[in-house]
Amino acid sequence: MQLITILLVAVAILTLLSGISVMAGVSKKQRINGIWFFVATIFGAVWSISMAIFLNLPINTPDTTASAIAFTIYASVILADVALLGYICWHYRFGKICTLLFLAAGIVIADVILHNPELMYNGIILSREGNQLDLNYGWFFMIVLSFFGMITTAFTGFLIYRILHAHDRGERVGHTVFLIGLSVSGVFSLLFDMIQIVPSLTWLGPLVMSIVILSFYYAILRYRILHVSSFWLKALSYVNVIASTTILYMIIFFVIFAALFHAQSPSATVILLNFIMIFIVLLLMPVISEFNASIRSLLSVNKVDLAYVIKKLNRIAPRNANLKELAGFLAEHLHFNYIGFIINGRLYSSDNTSLSNEEIKAISALKPNEHGVWQTPNAAVTKIFIDENINAVAELRNAKGQVFGQILVGNPAGKKHFERHDLVQLEMIINIVANVVYSSKRTGK
Repeated sequence: MQLITILLVAVAILTLLSGISVMAGVSKKQRINGIWFFVATIFGAVWSISMAIFLNLPINTPDTTASAIAFTIYASVILADVALLGYICWHYRFGKICTLLFLAAGIVIADVILHNPELMYNGIILSREGNQLDLNYGWFFMIVLSFFGMITTAFTGFLIYRILHAHDRGERVGHTVFLIGLSVSGVFSLLFDMIQIVPSLTWLGPLVMSIVILSFYYAILRYRILHVSSFWLKALSYVNVIASTTILYMIIFFVIFAALFHAQSPSATVILLNFIMIFIVLLLMPVISEFNASIRSLLSVNKVDLAYVIKKLNRIAPRNANLKELAGFLAEHLHFNYIGFIINGRLYSSDNTSLSNEEIKAISALKPNEHGVWQTPNAAVTKIFIDENINAVAELRNAKGQVFGQILVGNPAGKKHFERHDLVQLEMIINIVANVVYSSKRTGK
């Protein structure tokens, strides 16, 4: 039961975070869709949490408290369904009418359950084997069942209409995912929550519904169904990743614990310790990830990790890098024995290699290459390169195409000569390097 509780609470948190993300970042034009989706996530989360509370009610719980929790379960699922319907069809005139009618009907049904719960269930059974409702399969139950059947039909109809009339492939695919998810969720809710063919599995309804909402949230981001600002995506994505990882970790932990110790569930102390440990690990994940990426880039001698190098260069640029440190970084991660910059008659190199003023002037005087950044050394410069183990020289140009310096490149690590792909890889990032160096040059670093 502890695992089920953790799952329900965890998906509730994730569902609510997805709603906050959409609501906070959606454009003004789509604000009403964001509001409906946010409301749906609120009541979806309430459904999951109230179900978790209900399943854990002790045997001596007062009837009024148990009835209040049962009412919260029914009311939240009704309002979550209405909000999802509002998201799907609110921008249609008939959709507005349909949503308001279902909202009115849902409020009436919830009010009847609140004041006359005996019409919905005969009583609440609290036991060590599991808590459940003793449903009253009478006329009111059939009305509630019809309500959910009709709102499911409305979901399906409006979603199919939107899919068929979608102009964008992403919107069509995203809403198809939503349609399939709602269909699966509807079946689970009907069988396990309404009819209760297996009373001990009533928690499957809110769990599947929350997963459907989370899946559609991913579809919203993946297929740009709603345009959510990047700020809120970045702000909440890491939180969602942490929560998702925690859920997966706890599931694995409970499975392994049960297999090793043949116990129903671990103690509260063990659970708390695991939460603290996973929290610490997740907080350290950015540092661990950065360290692993750096080590992987350094060890890949025969292949440059361009993604890592470019990411680091983009981080360096705003901070105005020290040119000698930048040369050292490029030499290490591009796997060259030497990298140097010639800026305003000064040399900034990755090692202790030094060139005289005359040698620097000779290199700076090389003719520009009209067809690329790489320059062709003359006889004098070729002799300098042979003496200093330098293989190539390229121009550094600012955003306006003006040459302000040069980059010197030594031998590829573990090789005697340049290969074509070495030049291609280096040329791919030469413009980024030029921007970094140019910004550093202007600040005198």
